[in-house]
Amino acid sequence: MSTPRPRADAGTLPSSAGQRAFSGTQRFEIRRIIGEGGMGVVYEALDRERGMPVAIKTLRHLDAQGLFRFKTEFRSRADLEHRNLVRLGELHKEAGSWFFTMELVDGQPFLDWVTREAVVHHDDPTMMTPTSVPVVESTQEVPLVPPGQGFDEGRLRAALRQLVHGLDALHRAGKIHRDLKPSNVLVTPKGRVVILDFGLIADLAPRDVSDPTVVGTAGYMAPEQAMASQGGAAADWYSVGVMIYEALTGRLPIDGQPLEILMRKQRELPPAPETIAAVPADLSSLCMALLAIDPAARPTAAEILRRLAASPAAIEEAQGAFVGRGAELATLTGALEDSRRGGNRVLCLEGESGIGKSALVRYFVDHVARLRSDTLVLAGRCHERENVPFKGLDGVVDAAARWMARHGDEAALPPAPEVAALAELFPVLLRVPAIVRRTAALPPSPLELRARAFRGLRQLLAGLGSRRTLVITIDDVQWADADSMALLRELLQPPAMPHLLLILTRREGEPLDLPGTVDTVPLPPLDVEEAAALIELVAPERLAETASLVAGSGGHPMFLRELLRHLAPPRSARLHDALWARISRMDSGARRMLEVVAVAGRPLPQWLITDTLNLDARTTAKLLSELRAASLVRTRGTRAADPVEPYHDRVRDAVVAHVPPPRRARYHARLASLLIASGLVDKDPLAVVNHLE
Repeated sequence: MSTPRPRADAGTLPSSAGQRAFSGTQRFEIRRIIGEGGMGVVYEALDRERGMPVAIKTLRHLDAQGLFRFKTEFRSRADLEHRNLVRLGELHKEAGSWFFTMELVDGQPFLDWVTREAVVHHDDPTMMTPTSVPVVESTQEVPLVPPGQGFDEGRLRAALRQLVHGLDALHRAGKIHRDLKPSNVLVTPKGRVVILDFGLIADLAPRDVSDPTVVGTAGYMAPEQAMASQGGAAADWYSVGVMIYEALTGRLPIDGQPLEILMRKQRELPPAPETIAAVPADLSSLCMALLAIDPAARPTAAEILRRLAASPAAIEEAQGAFVGRGAELATLTGALEDSRRGGNRVLCLEGESGIGKSALVRYFVDHVARLRSDTLVLAGRCHERENVPFKGLDGVVDAAARWMARHGDEAALPPAPEVAALAELFPVLLRVPAIVRRTAALPPSPLELRARAFRGLRQLLAGLGSRRTLVITIDDVQWADADSMALLRELLQPPAMPHLLLILTRREGEPLDLPGTVDTVPLPPLDVEEAAALIELVAPERLAETASLVAGSGGHPMFLRELLRHLAPPRSARLHDALWARISRMDSGARRMLEVVAVAGRPLPQWLITDTLNLDARTTAKLLSELRAASLVRTRGTRAADPVEPYHDRVRDAVVAHVPPPRRARYHARLASLLIASGLVDKDPLAVVNHLE
């Protein structure tokens, strides 16, 4: 008979004494270390499956807090694609190691690029310090370039414009970087600026603001960050001001030891760059405006671009604007009230891509969290580009761990055997001191471990929901793995189901097999009144066109925005015209790829697109990223066999209508030839028939 396994010691993750040096996997071959920081190591690797180089980030030390931040770094950026933000790939847990893949950027640090002579520059290490603990000292060696003589003005202005665009895209997505500095911004030989290292990324409007930790790099931190405030977008703009100051003068605006720097920033302004060296007056003025002690006095993205002589029109309208959906909000509110009275409700919002499912849920739970202090919201997301255990509920458990680490509630914990098993499956829970203290041996049987962990999560959620209203959301549940669905079914199994409101979202047509009553809430197109509200918010000058805009978009909010962006004369309310006007301005490589995906008539594996267009895997990844960012295609992962399809049938129709028949025929012939040569025709004859007609 097997003996129980011991529980991991406090402070370590179960099944691990810390992250081992990463040696790669069957798919990823490690080539070299390209970067190391206090929290992670970045490697260059070969993705053997796709035949392309990638960057891989791993944890330096595998502890619960580090793992939580690591997953947050990936998940906060996974859906945000912009040419000035490093492209993320997949999140993995394999053989005890956590890692995620990224685009491999061949570039120089920001200051090296904008200075005529290489700068030997050492950033202070990033720190994470509770406010009650003094900030540790760190290296402050910053050899200077000759003041006013070391920077290339043309390069600096061009790089700053791109830096502003990338940072603004991050802010419009509701995120702040919090650790912007020259080593976290690379510039490629072709001049593309790429923002890296999102290890301290945070929400602009967090639901829980009780975290007392001071984070960042002292020389680049805004004054308000030193006061245990993560700050808003203005904190990132302060960091940009520091980078401009360094480029112009060769020195930090305020130097010294980290604690001294943070204290001086509360009351001191540095001398203006133009008083130190002969530098352009407008750049000196912009720099000082960004270094204002008061966050409200710092310029916004649009103001910065105006000062840099860039068109502020490049800043898009806020994507987070929410209007309408009164009937659906009433349904969600009614379900919440039922839950408050002790009932259990499970709702599933269904709708096509881009219809606004995620935006509706986000608006609802943010509204609830602001107005109802007795409500606990645990929000998760099931992402198709994650290869981690229980990915459908992993984010929910992360949110629970975050809340319990800050607020306690030891009474909500299950018995020790269940807690130990649950922490083995979800090691982030070990960031909760009460869970670390509740030790127990683990069962030798994997089946018993799983059963205990499932019971433990049900009991934990029941405990959390016993003294407050518990709301759990899981976005894109159609991507959930089998283990996640098994755990979800266990949680919802009567009579032991915790008191909660569970809100799921999924695309139409995906099967959902859950016990009990699941109320489906279909999300239809916007009606005329709701569409008018959106038009008034985004383009009030076009309110008179409401009827034609609704007809042209079909009330689909994404396509309504598309029509509102279509301003080129003659302005048209035909969606095909608006879509094609944008597509025709894209790079020819991206346009050809979109044509192949649209002409195919069914999802294509990525390798087939690569071979059809005679591309290499790295170019394919780049072009797919551009098309995803433009909401023109959707993918189901980054692997060679993962499928790609148009984002919506109306995108497909608009593209196919503009592909000349001879080119369409060439695409079909090439696709058919490759499918036959691959042997896939034997498994799926219909995959070829369409291309032979």
